Parts: sequence; C-alpha cells; structure tokens
Amino acid sequence: MTPPPVANPFIGIRSFEPAESHLFHGRKPHVQQLLRVLAAHRLVTVTGTSGSGKSSLVKAGLLPALHRGYLRGATTRWRTAVMRPGPAPLLRLAEALGEAQPEAVSAGSPAVVAERLGAHSAALIDELQQSTLAANRENLLLVVDQFEEIFAAPADEAAAFVALLLRAAADLAVPLYTVLTMRSEFLGESPRFAGLAQVMSDAQYLVPRLTREQLTEAIRGPLDMAGVAVDDALVQQLLNDAGNDPDQLPALQHALQRLFGGLAAGQPLSLGFYKKHPELAVGRSVHTHAEELARALEPGLLAGVFRALTRRDEGGRELRRPARRSHLCAVTGATAAEVDAMVACFAGRDDALLTCTDQRSGDPWVDITHETLIRQWDRLKGWVADEAASAGWFRRLVQSARLQRRGEAGLWRDPDVATVTQLAGGWNEAWAEQYLPAPAFAEAREFLAASRRQMEAEAEQQRRQAEELEAGRQRELAAANELAATRERELATANDLAAARQRELAAANELAATRERELATANDLAAAREQQLSTANELASNLARQRRRLIGFLAALLALTAWLVSFAFRWRQEEQDVAKLLAQLHPTDSKAARVNPKDVQLYVYIPPGEFTMGCSAGDSDCLSHENPTHPVRITQGFWLGQTEVTQAAYHKVTGQAPSFFEGDQRPVENVDWYQAASYCQAVGMRLPTEAEWEYAARAGSPGARYGALDDVAWYDKNSGRETKPVGGKKPNDWGLYDMLGNVWEWTADPYDGNSYHSSLSTDPAGPASGDRRVLRGGSWIVDPAFVRVSYRLRGVPTYRGYTGGFRCAGEFR
Repeated sequence: MTPPPVANPFIGIRSFEPAESHLFHGRKPHVQQLLRVLAAHRLVTVTGTSGSGKSSLVKAGLLPALHRGYLRGATTRWRTAVMRPGPAPLLRLAEALGEAQPEAVSAGSPAVVAERLGAHSAALIDELQQSTLAANRENLLLVVDQFEEIFAAPADEAAAFVALLLRAAADLAVPLYTVLTMRSEFLGESPRFAGLAQVMSDAQYLVPRLTREQLTEAIRGPLDMAGVAVDDALVQQLLNDAGNDPDQLPALQHALQRLFGGLAAGQPLSLGFYKKHPELAVGRSVHTHAEELARALEPGLLAGVFRALTRRDEGGRELRRPARRSHLCAVTGATAAEVDAMVACFAGRDDALLTCTDQRSGDPWVDITHETLIRQWDRLKGWVADEAASAGWFRRLVQSARLQRRGEAGLWRDPDVATVTQLAGGWNEAWAEQYLPAPAFAEAREFLAASRRQMEAEAEQQRRQAEELEAGRQRELAAANELAATRERELATANDLAAARQRELAAANELAATRERELATANDLAAAREQQLSTANELASNLARQRRRLIGFLAALLALTAWLVSFAFRWRQEEQDVAKLLAQLHPTDSKAARVNPKDVQLYVYIPPGEFTMGCSAGDSDCLSHENPTHPVRITQGFWLGQTEVTQAAYHKVTGQAPSFFEGDQRPVENVDWYQAASYCQAVGMRLPTEAEWEYAARAGSPGARYGALDDVAWYDKNSGRETKPVGGKKPNDWGLYDMLGNVWEWTADPYDGNSYHSSLSTDPAGPASGDRRVLRGGSWIVDPAFVRVSYRLRGVPTYRGYTGGFRCAGEFR
C-alpha cells in the first residue's frame, strides 16, 4: 500500500509527550480539574489503573496548560524535570534536575549531586535555593512518573528520596511543584514511608475513565487533523471493541496507529477496512505487532531479554523492570551488539514497544513502554509466568539451603529436584541477583548438588529393598487370591437376597399407583370449583373497570378545562414578552428588524444586491477552496437572525439543552447539521445558503473582516476558552452580531472544494450533493486565520461539538 501523505497522528501504547498535545483529545475537563488540585497543593499524586492515561494527562495535558499560564497563582515561566525512580531514584533525580536546568543546579556530575541529595532531607531545597529559578521568576515542575517503582528500590535510598520530596513540598519559599503518577493499586504501600500516606490523601487526583463521547473525540480529533475521514459505524465498533478493558486507551491508540499506517493515500478509515484486518482489532493489534517484530529475532535471546524486563510482585501484579544494557548482557550471555540489535527492533519510533534512554552514558536503560504489552502479547504472558515460577523456585531453594545449614531443614528430593534442575539451566549469577543478593546463587547451587547426591544414595538403597519386598509380595498375592474366592461366594448369596427385596418393592409400587388415581379424581373436583370462583371474580372485575372509566372521564374533563385557562394566560404572557423586546430594539425601520414569535429571536432584513464571493483582496491567509473569487448576485431579500440562536430559544422550541457551556444568552452548541435544520424549520425558517451567509456577513465590506478582529469577534486569544453571550461585540453595517467568532455556523450547502470554479453567479445554492456540510465564521477556540468572512470549514453533518452553532434565515409569511 502507498503510505498516507501525512504523519500518523496516533502514538501506539506509549504515553503522549508535551509536543503532541495537539493530538491529545478528550481530556479537557480532567486537565482543568488537575490544575485546580495543583493550584491548592504543591505535591499532587495522579493515580489510576495501568492504562488509564496518567502519564499522558500530565505530559500532554498539564504541562502545555502550565506553559500557557493556566495555573492560578503561578507565573507563566516554567522548567520541567521528568524522571522515573527506577532502582536508583536519587541518581535519576539528579539527572532530571540537570537536564531541566543545567545552569540552575550547583556544580557537579549527576553522581556528585545524587550524593549531596542523599545527605539530608533538606538537600533538594538547598540545591534549588542555589539555582537561578527565583531570580528569573521561574517555577520548576518535577514529574515523578511511575512512582510505584519507589517501592521496589533499595529501602534506604527510597526513604531518602521520599523525604526530599515531602520536605521540599512543605517549603513554600521554593518555586517547586511536584506531580507523582502512580498505579492506584499501590496506594496501600504508601504508609511504608513516614508522612507519604497523609500527603497523598490530602492531594490526590484519580484519573477518571473517558466517557463514550470523550473516547469518540480521542478517535475523531487526530483523524480530522490528518484530513482522514472515518465512518460513524467504525467509531462505534472501535468503542464497543475497547469496552471496559483496563488497557482500553493504549489498546485503542495502538489499533488506530496500525490501521492508519495501512491506509492508502486518500483512503477513508472505514468499518469495511477494519473488518478486513482482524489482526489489527482493538485488543489484538499489540500481539500482532510484537509477533511481526519477533519473527526476525533469535528466540532464546528474545525470551531472555523480555523475562529480564518484567517481573511479578508479591501481590501477583505484572510490572515492568527497567534494566541497563550491561545487565541484559549478563543475564542472557549475549554481546552488547546482539542486545542493541534486538532492542532497536522493538524501540523504533513507529514501533515503540520498548524504550531506550540515557544512551549517552554508554550503558543505556531499556524498558517496556507500557504494561499493555505484557497483558496482550500472548508469548510475553507465557514468559512472565515462566519467570515468576523460576524466581519462586529459586527463592525457595535459597531459603531451604539456609535452613539446612542451620539444621532446621533437610535436603530436597524429587520431584522438586527434577523441576529445579531443569529450570537452573537458564540461571546465572546476574539473573539470581535480580531476586536475592550474593552469595545466594552459590548457596542454591551447592544445596541442589548435595540434594542430588543424597537422592542417588537413597535410590541405590531403595533398589535393594525393592528386591526383598518383591519376594514377600508374591507370597501375599497367593493369600489374597484365596480370600477373593471366598468373597465371590458371599456375593452370590447377597444377590439372592436382593432379588427377594425387589419383588416386595413391586407390590408396594402397585399400591401407590392406586392411591395416585384416587388423588387425581379429587384434584379434578377441586379444579371445577376453582373455575366457578374465577367466573365470579371476572364479573366483579368488569364492574370495577366500568366504574374506573367513568371516574377517569370526569378527571380528564376537569384537566382539559384547566389547560385551556393556562393556555390563554401563556398566550397573553408571550404577547407581552414580544412587545417588551420590540421596545428595546435600536431605533430602526420596522422593515429592517422583526421578532419571530415562535422563538422570540430578532431577525434583520438583508436587501438584495451584489458582492464578490471568495478570498478578500489582500488576504494572505486564503486557501485554495476560497478561490477563484467570483461575482454573485442575490436577487431576493431575506431575513437573517441578528444573532446566533441562543440556548434559551433552542430550549423554548425543542425542550432540549445540549450545550457544553451553559447560559441562556450564550449560543447553543453541541448540535449537528440535522438538528440545526430541524430547528429552523420548526420556527418557519431555514438555514442560509453559503452565498447568503457571506453576503450578509460582509454587509458591503470587501475586506477579510467587517471590523478590527478584537472589536467584532470572540476567538482563541480573547474568549477565555469558552463561548460568550451573543451580541457582546460590535455588529456589522447591517446590524448582525457575531458573524465572526463565538461559534461556527452551519449553512445549508454541501461542501465541494472545487465548487467556486463552476458556481452560478445568481442566487447560488452550492453543490447538489456531498457527504459534508459547510460551516462559516470561526469560533472561540480558533486562530485569527480561521476568523474571516471567506473561510470555509467542512464538517460531517452528524458532528456535534462545543464549537458549532447556527442562525436561521428565510421569509416571514
């Protein structure tokens, strides 16, 4: 297949990075909530299950928001230090600080800084006070990703690391904010460190699961940016396949990454394409991907490396285990070149099933990108189980060796010796030190050898004893045969007795059958009496129903009378509301403005005339589908909503309130094209054509906008990231408000990027058909380049978002 002409907008199972925030969709409310928690606390724990999106929320959601100045009470100047504790948390902290602010940390290599950090609990404060952060009015955000690794680090160093974080978080004079990401099942481990449980309890953010609508946004958003269409049916199928699986997010991202990579240029992402590739389905694509990479690699080395990179803890949880390349070489017996080649195969940017960091040190760290690989690659699940079993046998062997040396236990025997002998073929000193320090491996090896020697001696003794026992058993067998013959004779006698008992039982059964027939006759008589009683009850029930119908008729008559009185009162009230609204209008000719009594929205009369449609003269932001410019004549005047349809009007007509940003006078949003067209029809109007919309928006102005941008429009730089009440900016020369900014506005026309080449010059109505519809005007969230009268946005008619609304046009009849 020919690859698509754009980069793949999906990242696979790895977490989002800050530079990929434009691809990170569906988490806006969660970012806002996390900002509020961080504003109130200097140390925040972000928790959730594996695969819930903790790291991505912090890196691609929180970090960009901080740099945009969204954290209340903090400056907009930030430095960021991102780390994972691993087996050496103080060294990793020193490395992260040095990378984030090399000139801000006092002199010394990472090893020297790590030694100073371990000296006392205020050492981190001392380092930061000697930095330039305060002088430059900068904040430092320390992100400790995968914080649960601290519970597997050496106890003394782990305690020193936690004490540094807690002490620095309590000192408000230090410009440090700390965010920890941790799997929620490790919360019960926090009391192992003094003060940690209380701090986590005070400031914890549990990452919510994405709703079905938010997952839809996470699917559609990147595809829209890549310009690739996707079937609604496929979106629903992907959501159904993802279900409530704990690996829902990484599995969905990975499947979309692989599906996108298989598309031909210009090909849409369809349900049919998805069904043709079951190996790329959600929950299966990770296994397929890993198997494709594994085919070209030596199986023994592959298994050895992945077994060294995974572990199962005492609670049965399957975890990653980062390792240096030198350690992988020692465990597997492979050369550095062989390990590097295997890791490179799995760590490419488009593969990213492994990560390889700190490569400048000459001995990089290698790690599994996400636990999803452990849970969804069938072969790796088997390796993890084998490694856990092997480690368990090793620990038992060492424990038994030490007990035997103290005289508290004996040597082993089969089947344990046979099992461990087979497993020990893959053990070495480096492998053993993953679980127990030296000299455990030497103790285990000697104990196993002693056990085998004892077993061999016992086997020889047992052989001689077996020969002696065999002779005695032959004698016992002859005696047993004689006893069996006696038992056969006793059994024949017992069978005769049983036959007599069977005859007695048959006579008893005949008597019972007679009793059953008598009981059946009695039951028939009782059934007849029940039928008579049922008939009487039916007559009584009919009489009661007739009574209830009469009472219901009288109640309905009273309710109708009350409704007529209420209707008359509401009719009079609406007449008064319309009169008040007319009284508040700007002085204008009655032909120029009217109120539609069906939704109490104000409409402005747009006279017939001519204009030049398409790219405005001197506008350097124009795109190809805004050309060629062409003259258009509007022969019939029409009425157009003075503002976008408000939430109050929409609720009055439809009884629905779909908007994300709530407020009666804010424009209604979260409506698709069909809902907008249905509303306009309900109030006696229609959606404007694309030509009518641009003619009305220009109001005779030839420029890209009908006034200065900040005077006439709400957009990303002045909207405060939300919609605003209608009419808050200056109108154009025909008295129309918000024709630019606030929300995109649906038009009646299907979208065709080449339609201007063949457009009619008189009352054009757009293409006859098309699977997209045109939206105009820009919105509260877009850059100025989109807030122009000629800009055309294509949208799926079923799309609902908090950036899209509409206004109605037509004639009053």
